[in-house]
Amino acid sequence: MGYAPSEPSFQYWRNELRKESVEALNWVDKIPKEKWTQAYDGGRRWGHMTSNLVEAMNSVYKDIRSLPITALVKATYSKTATLFGTRGMDAMAVLASGQVYSVPCQKRITDAMNKAHSHVVTRHDRQRFAVEETEDPREGRPKDKFKVHLEEKWCDCGKFQALHLPCSHVIAACFHAHLDYQVYIDDVFKVANVCRVYEHTFEVVQG
Repeated sequence: MGYAPSEPSFQYWRNELRKESVEALNWVDKIPKEKWTQAYDGGRRWGHMTSNLVEAMNSVYKDIRSLPITALVKATYSKTATLFGTRGMDAMAVLASGQVYSVPCQKRITDAMNKAHSHVVTRHDRQRFAVEETEDPREGRPKDKFKVHLEEKWCDCGKFQALHLPCSHVIAACFHAHLDYQVYIDDVFKVANVCRVYEHTFEVVQG
């Protein structure tokens, strides 16, 4: 339910939970949806759920959790500085290769493009399309038909709004209309912007 990108898919998994346990559903319903779901967060999470960020920091602290507090702080600073340096060099290498978008972004787009080729598109006007899936989306839901509105950056599946990346339905609509789907990829996914994150350096701390 938390990862569901749209309200209909959220309701689908909510009904599945009801089948398993009404008590659990009643407990979940007491938590404001905007605090834990992608479907109701207004696109603020960009696909990152709370546990993702926690686990990312967990890997930084691996093997140093048992250190005394002073040593723990020093080790955290050192490991973070090293990680920043490594990630920065990796990003610069990708930029030098001529790749425009980050590796995770490129993987998502490639997957969406592969799915887009199986969709059937009906064009309603210059910006609005109906996109029908003809193959199982392998996402725990039945194949369906979706409305795409390019100008509003909207797709009924919810992924376009939640991830700020064109989903397979948007890409299929762009293919059908001979439009460039890349204009709908947010600039934050460009490698040049990723490199800017790592421009800041950690000072060498002595002692």
